[in-house]
Amino acid sequence: MLLKGNGPKVLGVYLGHDLGACLLCDGQIAVMIEEERLTRFKHGYPNYVAGIWDQFAGKFGYFPWASVSYCLETAGLGIDDLDLMVLSDNNWAEAAAETIRSIIPIKDRSKVIFMTGLEKVVHHYHHALSSFMASPFSEAAVLVVDGAGNIGEDGFEAETGYLFENRSGKYREVFKNCYDPQHFPWNGLGWMYELVTLLLGFSNSKTLMPDSGKTMGLAAYGQASPEFKEPWIQYDGFELNFSGFHHWLKESGHDFGALFQKRGLAKQGKEISQYAKDLAFKVQAELETLMIHLAEELYQQTGARNLCLAGGVALNSVTNGLIAAKGPFEQIFIQPAANDAGQAIGLAYHGHLLLTSPSHFHTNSSINAYQERQTETKLDNDASKIKPIKHIYGGRQYSLDEIRQLLVKSELPFEELSNDTELTEDVANELANFRIIGWFQGGSEYGPRALGHRSILANPSSFETKPKLNARVKFREMFRPFAPSVLRERVNDVFELNQESPYMLLVAPVRTSWQERVPAITHVDGTARIQTVDAEVLPLFHRLISSFEQRSGIPLVLNTSFNLRGMPIVESPRDALQCFLYTDMDNLYLERFKIKRPDPSHLFPSLLPEWRMVAEQERETGQQVLTFCSSSSSQIIEIDATAELIPFFEMLDGNCSIATAYQYVKHNENVVTDLVKIVQSLVRQGAMQLRVGTLTFGLPTKSRKLDMIPKSG
Repeated sequence: MLLKGNGPKVLGVYLGHDLGACLLCDGQIAVMIEEERLTRFKHGYPNYVAGIWDQFAGKFGYFPWASVSYCLETAGLGIDDLDLMVLSDNNWAEAAAETIRSIIPIKDRSKVIFMTGLEKVVHHYHHALSSFMASPFSEAAVLVVDGAGNIGEDGFEAETGYLFENRSGKYREVFKNCYDPQHFPWNGLGWMYELVTLLLGFSNSKTLMPDSGKTMGLAAYGQASPEFKEPWIQYDGFELNFSGFHHWLKESGHDFGALFQKRGLAKQGKEISQYAKDLAFKVQAELETLMIHLAEELYQQTGARNLCLAGGVALNSVTNGLIAAKGPFEQIFIQPAANDAGQAIGLAYHGHLLLTSPSHFHTNSSINAYQERQTETKLDNDASKIKPIKHIYGGRQYSLDEIRQLLVKSELPFEELSNDTELTEDVANELANFRIIGWFQGGSEYGPRALGHRSILANPSSFETKPKLNARVKFREMFRPFAPSVLRERVNDVFELNQESPYMLLVAPVRTSWQERVPAITHVDGTARIQTVDAEVLPLFHRLISSFEQRSGIPLVLNTSFNLRGMPIVESPRDALQCFLYTDMDNLYLERFKIKRPDPSHLFPSLLPEWRMVAEQERETGQQVLTFCSSSSSQIIEIDATAELIPFFEMLDGNCSIATAYQYVKHNENVVTDLVKIVQSLVRQGAMQLRVGTLTFGLPTKSRKLDMIPKSG
């Protein structure tokens, strides 16, 4: 992609969790990527970031070099072609500003600006910018709610309301709720939801980040309970009082240590207790009540017809659906990267506005230096050039030649389909036959949802689809729902939804007449999280769903993210091929290339050097057990074994295929499939790596090279 035009080229770089970069050119998002898509670590980095690169250890945390390089390379720019590079985070960016600026290989370092604001509270402002400027609105109220924003004199940001009056950046702050960071448990809607999520045991094991989407999914299985009868939050206007929540925590004995126990309330038995389900129901109900209340208050104070939502809480699609259905606003917009990944977008928008209408925004010495240079160069800047987003596919396009070369290296059989019509017809046939499909097309989406470019697709019409997906591909909890992608023109036929939902951020009821026709996407409460597919925005995906409807009479497909549980959505063809090999998807489509599930003769696994295999016999049962132990961590994996499995695994040295090794295992015909699944499980857990052809796949490691740093000039 070679960019044209003389307008501002601004790179927004966010340095907190969910870090990444966004390149804005002429007021339009040109490239957007989250660091996690490139490092393959969820939320962008592992929990040992302080020493990830020796050159920077002790100076500051992890800098998203991969995202910065990706944006520049995709756009065909050098780092010195930028007019502004705008950085921010929640913690250390200002203190480390000079250190960071000194190692960024840009000739004019005054182009590197750190956003802290007049009162060092800009996190929510950037959330608001990321949503309003991306929206189609010329004016709107904006409600920002997350766990914790910047810390200022009044405490940390938690809930903030704005009124944006035009697309030149004129705005006013309507309210801001800040809370004391020294007071634990913290106050705030986002923090309340995150704390309950941690109590339930839903968090990423590597980063300890709460997985709030699981709480939202579990809530539908709960009900109002006498144990949670008392309200947790009192409110008066915009002011919120969390004393009821604190009282419940104290009376229930859930202190700080309870947040980090190994087994949360939802993981203390084979079945999730009704108490845990009711707790999820309670926190979801409290959130819904207060979010609707804040939206109504914001409407009363502003009189705006349109509402934008931002912050991590705006990913709660159940609440969003209720605000859209019951709230006073005529239209609602949620930017798809509503969590902190969207900070990079807000920073880029802020930089553009600084260049084009600086009188509206905060200034510092770096900005003043740039403005002097701007006067000399007379750049063609116009704030009105900030345009609403047309789509959210900010990643690079991988060419057919790149994909073909990858597949040749893999030595896997593949077929190249002749055109898009043959492609969509072929996939529709496979879906009609209830096969699970990996679908990789175009540039990647930004935000946490797969929206038709990096998706796993399935037929929604069978009750067996959901358990099959979980058992063979996603390996996740059964209470979590799967979502539909539906033709935009048919959405109201199937769902009680009268507006677009292009980013899968609205939940609405499935019409009663359709619930048994599409059980795989109907949640236990009769709802679904919906993506509407517009033929003008997503022509290929729309054609695929239309072809499927011709065969099935169903104008939607099940669409879940193309990733393994706990890992980021795939970015590259190699990532997609790896995920395909690690699971039991039936077919993978990389653009127009079709790859079927490979024969075991093509799979060459091997135990990683730091792992060893130990064969033991249980005293009580006499059952043979194979234990895989890691010398670099405390991780232990046990599998039930027979005597034949020991030589099987001993043969897997990376040069012996599964097909060759299983010849030594004298079992029934199903043993081959079982052994492939065991190997896939060990690979997914990091004990083994897998070679196909000349390609070797393993989980990401701590080591990172500095060759991702962009070169000056």
